[in-house]
Amino acid sequence: MKKQQKKRYSDSFKIVKIILIIYLVFPVFTLAGQDTWEASSRKAFIKSVLEGSVFNTDSPPTGLAEGKIATYDPMLVTITASVKSRLPGRDDSQWTEVELPPSLTDPDSSLICPNPFKALIRHTTTSNPYTFVILPGAYSWGISFNNQTIAALDKKFDNPTIIIFTGYLSPVFLEGTCKEIPWNGAAIAKDFYLRLRVYLSEIKAQPEYTGVIGFSGGGGLAIGILGTDAQSSKINNGENCFGLGGAVFSPTLHGRTIFENLDTSIKGIAHSRVLTTVGPEWAEASHVWFLAKAMIANDWGLDWRDVINLYESGVQNFWERSLNEFTYVDLKDTLTAVGFDIDQIKGEFGYYNTYINTGLRNTLKGIPSRMMTKAFLDKSYDTLQDANSFLDSVDRPLLIYFSQDDPILSSYDASGQPQAITEILEQAEKNPNITVFNPRYGAHIVAFLDPVFDDLIHSVFIKGENSPSYLH
Repeated sequence: MKKQQKKRYSDSFKIVKIILIIYLVFPVFTLAGQDTWEASSRKAFIKSVLEGSVFNTDSPPTGLAEGKIATYDPMLVTITASVKSRLPGRDDSQWTEVELPPSLTDPDSSLICPNPFKALIRHTTTSNPYTFVILPGAYSWGISFNNQTIAALDKKFDNPTIIIFTGYLSPVFLEGTCKEIPWNGAAIAKDFYLRLRVYLSEIKAQPEYTGVIGFSGGGGLAIGILGTDAQSSKINNGENCFGLGGAVFSPTLHGRTIFENLDTSIKGIAHSRVLTTVGPEWAEASHVWFLAKAMIANDWGLDWRDVINLYESGVQNFWERSLNEFTYVDLKDTLTAVGFDIDQIKGEFGYYNTYINTGLRNTLKGIPSRMMTKAFLDKSYDTLQDANSFLDSVDRPLLIYFSQDDPILSSYDASGQPQAITEILEQAEKNPNITVFNPRYGAHIVAFLDPVFDDLIHSVFIKGENSPSYLH
């Protein structure tokens, strides 16, 4: 009798153990499966939106801007997209300037830029939990790439809280903030991240509803921020600051390739080598005609005075900004903003030589000058600017929209996308959280002319069943 009772207790204990194991293990498998499903389904959702892109084809589109652009030219549509991205009006009275001080937890991260970063914030007027950080082009001086993005977020996410910066290599950002040019992408991404982490906590931004959007140089910065966020979450109880992930358009992926391409493109555009002025009359005339073609082809019915008012002052500044922003973009003013003597640049004044003489040589102090060959400098630079370490770390949804014929970041002379960029994008696509759209056509930030732009922003950040009811 006692043996039978003992056996029943033993059997019961085994059953309880099995139940406990099932209870403990099954949710793990369920959650793991859910995470896998979430990443794959999100990727499929984003790709389904991209199927409607006018650039999802092997031939150049002829229906841009609602069919009003008949001729496809990478530089022309780039400038047109730049103008369009500024057009939606915004109420500046809603925005407040704030300062993000250097990190107290990691003072070394702020050595290059020891003073507060300035930003603008617009708080939501509703109970909307969404917060977005927008990072424009590295040399963007103001509203570049911002207004249309803000309009899309307001439309799709019901006027969320938005934080915007000027470009981190622009004179506006650098002067009084940085003592050197923050060429090192990894270092400046970490610095931005540490400051944002503190500030987002101060304004009580909900991590699971916070995302980042970057364009051009700001896109590369956004990738670095997301990668740093993922790496930091491993030591911060698994919580990401940017739980929604990010969307980056024409991001800087391979710095040396970009600099060399910019040095080539400047020679191929009818543009003055005088970097901070429009230049001689013949060059000014070509700028006017070049931009006029873009506006006429687009046929938005805009008043020229309205377009000119988008810029700080006068017609001359309008032409200058429109073209300079996509060539040598205030490089001279950038150097002056941190007190660098331009006469110290060795060789031809351009992006590549400027970086070598203001950034890389400082990093490689102590290396004998005889070793400073171009091959050695190139290899050293590629190692310091490798985006793969960030991309491999990303653990939240990320869209990378990068066109192969980007005249600024890829190939100006139609020789094709550099292999270095192709390899980075192929590696990124292996991350289940990253969706790569690498169309043959699309130029630089011409995503603004893509009819799926608003829906694409929405597809990356919408949280499905977990999102607030008013977004359904």
